[in-house]
Amino acid sequence: MGNPRDYCYAEFVPWQNSNLVFRLDTRIYLHDEPLIERTGGDCIAAIVAKNPGSARNDTYYRWEPVDLASDSMIPIVKKWFCEAFRESGKKMQPGHYVIVWNLFYLCNKTLGQAKKQYRDIPQPPVCLSEKSVSPRIVWFAWGGSDSELNSLKQRFIQQSYSEPFFYDYGSKRIQSRVPSETCKAKHTQGMLKSDVVRHLANILGSTAN
Repeated sequence: MGNPRDYCYAEFVPWQNSNLVFRLDTRIYLHDEPLIERTGGDCIAAIVAKNPGSARNDTYYRWEPVDLASDSMIPIVKKWFCEAFRESGKKMQPGHYVIVWNLFYLCNKTLGQAKKQYRDIPQPPVCLSEKSVSPRIVWFAWGGSDSELNSLKQRFIQQSYSEPFFYDYGSKRIQSRVPSETCKAKHTQGMLKSDVVRHLANILGSTAN
């Protein structure tokens, strides 16, 4: 069993001899007494964002708890999924986790800097979990259209998911589909939780225990 305070795990990989770091295999465990096994667990959902921001460690090549002191998205995702489980009446299992996918995995809280750095990296790493796990729920939170990032969305758009959704901040409602490159798929920042929690609870409630 893991420490309930250490609910987010990831591996940090430096890029060659630079100070650039990629964050890979980021998992948000939901249970208060999570079963932490990198080769096991039950990936029930994914959230797709632009790139990792401030949450990073100083140790590399080890899959371990992430320092979340300056991260806002990951705690929100955990909180809202836990609330959705309670609202649905479904029992959460110790191995349940949400995988964090990104358009690109370079850590930098300043998006403009991150995009510039990313452009200069040949064959940047991609999280292997994009191919190795198939979560039922996929929540898209990569923001609106971005001429530099839209092409990176295609590897997700071209996939098939059982329960894809995003919060469209144009129409201000949940859309139960994969967004296009130009859709306004709102990030968790500044989002009202009620619609998302209700939507997640409805999906979880329709799942057999």
